[in-house]
Amino acid sequence: MGNSGRKTCVEEAARLDLGGTLAQAIFRSLLGVMSGSMGMAAQGLYSIGDAITKSLTLASIRISKIPPSKTFPFGAGKILFVTSLIIGISLIGTGVFLASTSFNEPNTVEATGSLFAIVGVIVSAAFSELMSRYLSCVATENDNIALRSASRDNRIDAITSIVVITGIVLSNAGLDAADHIAALLVSLIVMNIGRIIAWDAIKGLLDVTVPRETLDEIARKSRATKGVREIKLIRGRSLGEFWEIYMHVSIDEKLTVAESNAIVNNLRENILDSFSEVQHAWIITVPDTSQNDDVPDYWAGHLFADTIKQEPASPSLHSE
Repeated sequence: MGNSGRKTCVEEAARLDLGGTLAQAIFRSLLGVMSGSMGMAAQGLYSIGDAITKSLTLASIRISKIPPSKTFPFGAGKILFVTSLIIGISLIGTGVFLASTSFNEPNTVEATGSLFAIVGVIVSAAFSELMSRYLSCVATENDNIALRSASRDNRIDAITSIVVITGIVLSNAGLDAADHIAALLVSLIVMNIGRIIAWDAIKGLLDVTVPRETLDEIARKSRATKGVREIKLIRGRSLGEFWEIYMHVSIDEKLTVAESNAIVNNLRENILDSFSEVQHAWIITVPDTSQNDDVPDYWAGHLFADTIKQEPASPSLHSE
């Protein structure tokens, strides 16, 4: 899928998620009022805050599509991490608020036995689980952290709905504190997922590395490029939906500048064509010192050197 197709798919998923969240917020708030369930009321308040944060998600996805400029030469992809951090912090704050109020409201166990409330919670849980799976699929295909956070968010909804149903049923059975305990559990689950989302966002803002297996695969394909003798260094960092790769490759030291540039251009083109997630590939050539013991190999001790499986050297472009 091309970059334009990917962005369109991601934005459509974000809009659908926002619309579903708004509907859930209204539905759950009404259920909370009608049933008197503290757990349902907690879910309703959580969904209202959730709708606000997902509006930020949709806005960040649109901002991330802004092309590179002089001010932002690598684009605005990292706005996705900023948004995910805001979502994570807001979830933690929402969880703390719900936990602090879960035992302050009067017990309304008489009203929580409504069959309407139980059926409503089941419908809400099913919708959240389906939305979570859909968003997870789109996020995986497009490597989008904002949608990945939204998927986890919907999974929270499904899990907490089960907790709410349990609280309602136990309250109906005579365990007066069950509904309040359910509200407290909802709060703890929300806080934990918020912690996970916030930590993933922080790693992204701190230039989290491209997965090791991906770097290895890029190294293997690069090693097979005509004119490349060895991969001396390879690093990668995340730029939101896309990756940036840095490489040092050794070539025949007798090659001309023009021949070296031809190898670099061919290698860069191969990487960008083979890995759609890579947006930038920075490649530096160093002379091959395997036949000259007087020139040290500065990159042999690099962190990734022992993990890159080299294949037989390809023939040099230079003919003696």
